[in-house]
Amino acid sequence: MFGRILRSYVEWVTLHSKGVIAAVLLSTALLATSIKGIYIENERKGELPADDPIVRLDDEILELFGGGRYTMIGVEPAEGDVFQPWVLERIRTITEAVGAIPGIDPDKVLSITAPKVKSIEAGQADEIVVRSLIDQIPSTPAEVEELREYLLGQKLLIGYLIAPEGKAASIVADIDESGGDPDLRDAVLSRRIQEAVAPFRDEKLRIYVGGLPVFIATMDGYTKHMLKLFPLAVLVIGLVHFEAFRTLQAMFLPLVTALLSVTWAMGLFCHLGVPMDGWNALSPFLILAVAAGHAVQILKRYYEEFRRLGDNRAAVVESTVRVGSVMITAGLIAATGLLTLTLFPIRSIQLFGFLSASGIVSALIIEMSFIPACRTLLPAPQMQEVLKEKHGGLLESALNKLARTVRARPWLSLAVGAAVVAGTIFSALRIQVENSFREALPQDSRSLMEYEALNTLFGGTITLNILVEGREPDALYDPALLRAMEGMQADLESVPGVGRANSIVDYVKQMNVAFHGGDERFRRVPESRELVAQYFLLYSGDPDDFEMLVDSQYRRAVIRAFATKDRAKFCEEIFQRARSYAKDHFPAEVRVRVAGGGLAVSKTVNDVVMREKIRNAAVIASIIFLVSSLVLKSFVGGALVLTPSLLAAMVNLGLMGLTGTWLNLATASITSLTVSIGADYSIYFIFRFREEYRRVGDIRAATLETMLTSGKAIFFVASAIAAGALVMAVSPLSYHRQLGGFVATSMFISSLAAVTIVPSLIILFRPRFLQRQERHPEEVRDVSRFGT
Repeated sequence: MFGRILRSYVEWVTLHSKGVIAAVLLSTALLATSIKGIYIENERKGELPADDPIVRLDDEILELFGGGRYTMIGVEPAEGDVFQPWVLERIRTITEAVGAIPGIDPDKVLSITAPKVKSIEAGQADEIVVRSLIDQIPSTPAEVEELREYLLGQKLLIGYLIAPEGKAASIVADIDESGGDPDLRDAVLSRRIQEAVAPFRDEKLRIYVGGLPVFIATMDGYTKHMLKLFPLAVLVIGLVHFEAFRTLQAMFLPLVTALLSVTWAMGLFCHLGVPMDGWNALSPFLILAVAAGHAVQILKRYYEEFRRLGDNRAAVVESTVRVGSVMITAGLIAATGLLTLTLFPIRSIQLFGFLSASGIVSALIIEMSFIPACRTLLPAPQMQEVLKEKHGGLLESALNKLARTVRARPWLSLAVGAAVVAGTIFSALRIQVENSFREALPQDSRSLMEYEALNTLFGGTITLNILVEGREPDALYDPALLRAMEGMQADLESVPGVGRANSIVDYVKQMNVAFHGGDERFRRVPESRELVAQYFLLYSGDPDDFEMLVDSQYRRAVIRAFATKDRAKFCEEIFQRARSYAKDHFPAEVRVRVAGGGLAVSKTVNDVVMREKIRNAAVIASIIFLVSSLVLKSFVGGALVLTPSLLAAMVNLGLMGLTGTWLNLATASITSLTVSIGADYSIYFIFRFREEYRRVGDIRAATLETMLTSGKAIFFVASAIAAGALVMAVSPLSYHRQLGGFVATSMFISSLAAVTIVPSLIILFRPRFLQRQERHPEEVRDVSRFGT
């Protein structure tokens, strides 16, 4: 029934070719208009589900205390320290320039020259004096020396706004949330910050810019660079097709089809109003390769049918009908498998799955309309071209030998496959989950080098926020609670990789010193609740001076730790350590939650990838098995379809473990890709094998014919996808290179398994769903070339 409907449809397309082509091109033009609205954004926190507990807590901390888009600018003179008048003048000017940038609150731009930054000093008896650090830039050597001694004595600032020994100083900005305004996205803010500091960079003064907006802007730049490689992928895939068919028509028609599919998918994607990022930017490459690969299957069959029928339109109809049902089945299975990625609770992977699936569906629509319409209007190939394609040199010779080996020793490929699986299981156990984006950057990246410089000078730019909540207002006057917070800070600072930690406790201790005439022996938490309350009452500065550390009711406070790395193992250690300390040392009535800042986001991404990866792979495998079983009307058939993809996925996992490649957002998608797209090869092989077996009635002869027809097309398709993926190898980001390499490997393994493992299992077990049926007259062909 479906075959008759499909044949009627294809005949209608070939009779109305010009109208079909016009409709496809018009649809493409309409969808292309929305592509201009695409924008790039690599916000890590935006990847996570809004209802995740850590995300919710992070939002709560940011609403209370800010600090969500922490940015640090380091200023280091080539000679001397930062207390030189010209350096101090530049720090002041940079502070003012950054504060004037739209989207940045000038009251939250801190430096040793900022009015907001004050010293807490001893005054008259029982008095605390609060004053600005620098009222006037010193002009004489004596004034410079006095200021140097004064500032180096400000313990609250050392390691924060002043590097040890005064080697450098920092300007710290807490950037307001943009609220979705495109003019205030991180890439824009980062560019404005770089523009603000650029005039002050010279051979005398080194300036380093780091923090979340700068990092996101860097990733945005690499994403744009990746998209610029798309024309190279088009060229590479075109050359693969030319090698396969040796005609310009056969090279350009699949490419045009693939480019139309990419345009459709990108147009639909842009209608969602969501950003392109470093992961879903890979989807156009995938769509291009897969769509071109499906077109190859049709063209390969077209040459066969033209050779048999000698009529262009008849060959178009016959090839599209023969391959169409298989292509629709394979494409829908692949699209369904990729759509399951939308269940993954990370936005990038969701969008990657949607964009890739919509591209494959678009490709199916275009290939079942545009290709037969174009092929009908194009001149028929010369017979010498057709015969040259049939007897295709090295590949056909290799496939012939491979088919004879499989027919003679089917157990051999199964033994090799079993050995490979055994080896990969052992290697896969060594895989580590890791999503450190900074370590994905190239070593010569300017942002990475500046980030490392800031880490060296100031002890870390990656934040961990810990929320401390008492039950009643003024809970933070309790010395026991303050000492617990002090102990947690010290415990965190003892961890290698944590440069410093701060909280309101640091200011309470400084006020205690000032209250006691500057005696450093009193740099400790006061003994009584009343004295703590008195200090805050005596504090003569702006009440908002502490707004980034404690709320107005003194019930909630934040402890901020600053780290130099964001590796998964390190994040887990910090979290466990902080939670353990909170459980053992804080008063019972105090609630301590550890889950905010950049380290928290890194940990959450790692946890989600680890938790969801296995489940997602199982869902995809189940869907492919069930759909294939339904189409083939056999559970054995479903298992045959799935086997090559599973083998390729296991090989990739084994290679990841063997090479030390991390399981991250990029590599987490590889298994889904492998199982979804790799299933195409076994589907094409099984359908063609069943057709040939029912035609010739001999399982071994059918193996050889299938290998030289569908098997040849499978290798062309796999080569095109692998070549398109390998273009990613020139990306400067390591996870792009990893993804390209593993996709290429999976295509090679799954295609090889489809033409070795699948026929070997068929020959050994002779499944009933492939048994010979009554043949129709149009299926009878010359079979004299096959032996038994």
